[in-house]
Amino acid sequence: MVWEDIVNLEPDVLRQIVISANNESVVLYRNGDFLGSLQAIGPALQISNLIFENFQNMKFMKKELQLDKVCGYIGDIYGELNDEENALKYYECYHFMKMQIAGLNSTNPLKLYQFRKFTDYNLANLMKHEITLSKPSVMNDIVDTLIFSRFESQAFGKGCYHTGHLRHFKKSYEDYRIASFCSDNIKTGRMAISNSLMWAHYAEGHRGYCVEFIFDSDDFTRNDVKEKTASRLFRMTYIPVDKPFNFNTKDSLTTREAFMTKSGEWEYEQEVRLLQYKRTGGSIREQYQLSPKTKINAIYFGVRCPESTRNVIRHLMKNTDVKFYQMRIDTSDVYNLKYDVI
Repeated sequence: MVWEDIVNLEPDVLRQIVISANNESVVLYRNGDFLGSLQAIGPALQISNLIFENFQNMKFMKKELQLDKVCGYIGDIYGELNDEENALKYYECYHFMKMQIAGLNSTNPLKLYQFRKFTDYNLANLMKHEITLSKPSVMNDIVDTLIFSRFESQAFGKGCYHTGHLRHFKKSYEDYRIASFCSDNIKTGRMAISNSLMWAHYAEGHRGYCVEFIFDSDDFTRNDVKEKTASRLFRMTYIPVDKPFNFNTKDSLTTREAFMTKSGEWEYEQEVRLLQYKRTGGSIREQYQLSPKTKINAIYFGVRCPESTRNVIRHLMKNTDVKFYQMRIDTSDVYNLKYDVI
């Protein structure tokens, strides 16, 4: 089968080929005949490969052909055959398709903040108009990304007919990276930069600085089909502390639950998260080039920020329109930080 064959088929016919091959293969898989199931899924595998190479319609790929499930299942078969290279290849397609969900649903620019320490790579990010994405495992919340906690629970693998693929499936999740931002509190009207906890936790005890971005919608959603790379910008969902999140009562986690859910203890952060799936080869950090339409609007220096730090950053940004502010304690309202133009 070649691309021209697929183009000439009606969508319903194409869908039926995939469904039939999948159904036949599943019966063999459940009986432990992995080579037979791989052979039976062949037509769906060919269609999957050709569509990823030539097609761009995400909705059709996921909703009509359900290629996320097909590719995940093919990854399972190769995993049971202990063929890690091919298992990860099809899990890559699976993750790319699972990322085809709506991020922030807006065409309007969005103001976001990122509190930073004074480090060489943070300065490089300012100069290159980049941000650094990190492995979820290096975040300060030990259950920051629920999917990894699920992997360590008794719920992981529950209900599977076979378990040989699970270690490969688990490994495939190592290619997600995240970057965290915070927003002003819409409910209370409180500005993020007034939050002393954010300065204390993320800006080196008020010695660092905070970058105010105006994010363009170009950075809300990105897809690269051929590279199997996708990113989305989401608002975090916070679960009340008195409402247990029980893995044992859930057969699976949605992408949002897996990556966009935190305990209500963290709600003060008002986090907006950039999530990216990209095969990285295991690197802890990955650089993300911001759209030229996304702008750095202002930089706020912490109450304890040294003059030397302010001078370096102002020099780096001297030929830009970036505004600079100095945070201070307001003696008439000591728990809400204020700022002055500098």
